[in-house]
Amino acid sequence: MDDLPPEQLPSEFVARMRELLGASEAAALFAALARPAEVGLRLNSLRGAQLGGDGALAAALPWHKGRWRMTPVPWCETAYVVTETDAATNEANTTAVPNDAADPASKRPLPPGRHPYQVAGAYYLQDPAATVVAEALAPEPGELVLDLAAAPGGKSTHLAALMASEGWLVANDVHPLRAQALVGNLERCGVGNATVTSEPPDRLAQAWPGLFDRVLLDAPCSGEGMFRKSTDALAMWSPENVAHCAARQDELLLAAARLVRPGGYLAYSTCTLNPDENEGSVARFVAVSGFEVVPLDLPGTAPGRPEWSGGAPLPALAGAARIWPHLAPGEGHFVALLRRPTTTEPTSEHTGEHMAAAGSRKRGRGRDPGPSREVLAAWRDFAAGVLTQPLAEALAPTALQGEWLLHAAAGTPPLDGLRWLRHGLQLGQVRVGARSTRIEPAHALAMWAPPGSVTRRLDLAAEDERVSAYLRGEDVAAPGEPGYLRVEVDGLPLGWGKRSGAVVRSLLPKGLRRG
Repeated sequence: MDDLPPEQLPSEFVARMRELLGASEAAALFAALARPAEVGLRLNSLRGAQLGGDGALAAALPWHKGRWRMTPVPWCETAYVVTETDAATNEANTTAVPNDAADPASKRPLPPGRHPYQVAGAYYLQDPAATVVAEALAPEPGELVLDLAAAPGGKSTHLAALMASEGWLVANDVHPLRAQALVGNLERCGVGNATVTSEPPDRLAQAWPGLFDRVLLDAPCSGEGMFRKSTDALAMWSPENVAHCAARQDELLLAAARLVRPGGYLAYSTCTLNPDENEGSVARFVAVSGFEVVPLDLPGTAPGRPEWSGGAPLPALAGAARIWPHLAPGEGHFVALLRRPTTTEPTSEHTGEHMAAAGSRKRGRGRDPGPSREVLAAWRDFAAGVLTQPLAEALAPTALQGEWLLHAAAGTPPLDGLRWLRHGLQLGQVRVGARSTRIEPAHALAMWAPPGSVTRRLDLAAEDERVSAYLRGEDVAAPGEPGYLRVEVDGLPLGWGKRSGAVVRSLLPKGLRRG
C-alpha cells in the first residue's frame, strides 16, 4: 500500500483520535500512519529447537551484513523488524551470516518473502505488533489451547511454538477456505499436535464447555490499526461498522468464555485503536462474566486506558496492552488477558479421566471405522523403509480421513458432529491398487519429522540451483539409493522427493510450487 496522507484518513476517526490523545499526540499518530508499514519476521522456535535453539536459528538466517537490519521487537524475543538498508547505515544491530541465498537473475540476496527458508518454516512473516497476542496468552507446554479465529495462522503457529510440541492446540476459523490456508501454515511450520476446525464459536462452546486451559479470541474489528497496511480496512471503516463490530465482539467474548475451564485464561485482542472495541468491549464483558483482568507486563507496550471503557472506569484495564504505530513497531493492536475464577463450577465432563476417554472416540464427520489391517500393514512397510525405527513405531495411524492416514495423541478434544479439516499429523495417502495397497507420504510428515528421523535425505545449500528447481516442481540431479527421501535446505525440511537412478523427482504439492 502506498504511503497514506493524513487527509485521506476518515474525518470521524481523525476527530476521535484528537479527542482521545490531544492534538500533539494525534498528529504523531497520523504521521506514523503516513509512513510505509514495517516488515516483521518471527523465528519459528520449533525449527530453532531442531537447530539447537532460537539463537542458532537466528544465526543461520542468510541476509548479508550491510544489506539487511534485523531489529528486535521488545515484547517478543523471537520477533524482528526487517529493514533493507544501505551498508553505510547498517553496521550496528545486524544479524547475518556469510552464506547468502541469491536471486540467480540479480546475484543479490533474496528477501525474506522469497527465500527458501520461508518454505522450510524457519520463520513466519508477521506484523511485529501481532506477535504481542500469543506472548500475552503465554501458553505452557502440555496445555489444551484454542485459537478461535485463527486464519491465516500467524498467532496459531506462535502459540504452537510456545507450547514446544507438548499439549494440544485447536485452531479454528469459521470460513472453510481460510481454514484451509491455516492448515498449510501449520504444516509448513512443523506443527503436528493440532486440530483445525471450521465452526462458529458458539457451536464450539456447545461442544466443549469449560474444556480449555487457554483460549484466544482475536476478534474481527474495524481495523483502525491497519489503515496504512490495508486499503480494505480504510475503505470499510465507518462509525456504523465500529458499532457493529463492538456488538459482535460482545457476543464472541461470551461464547469464548464458555470454553475456558475454571482458573483458565482468555486473551482478547483486536487490530483496532477504537476504545469502544477495546477497553469498552472488555469492560462490558467483565461486568457480566465474572472474569477478571490479569495485568500484562510486556516491554515496549503502552497500558490500556480505563477512562476510555465507557461508563464508570474499570481500573484493572490499565493492565491491558496497547501498541500505537507512533510509539512502537508494527500496526495498531490491543490485547487484554482475562482469567476465569476458580470458584466457577465446571461446565464440562471432559476433564481428567473423561478427556482420556474422549480421545479414544471416533473422530470427524460421521463414524469412521479407522484404518483397516491391510492399510496398517502398508503403513508399517512404508515407515520401515523411510523412517528410523523409533519414529516408525511411535507414529501408529489413529484415524483415516478419506484416503489420508492421521496420527493424533490420546486425550484430544472429541470431534463428533464438528466440521474439521485436520486432526493431528497427516502421515500419508492410501493408494489401493489391483494387487497391493501402498502409502505415499504426506507433505506434513516431511515438515514435521525431526532431524535424523528420516533414513534418506538430500540436503542442499540455500544457494544451490537445485533448491529453486525443486521448489518449481522440477527433477533434480542427485545419484544415490532409490526411493523416497526428504529434500532439505541447510538441514531444514522442504518436502519429499523420490529418487530413481540419478534423478530425484520433486513431490512438492502443486499449490506450494514457485514459478
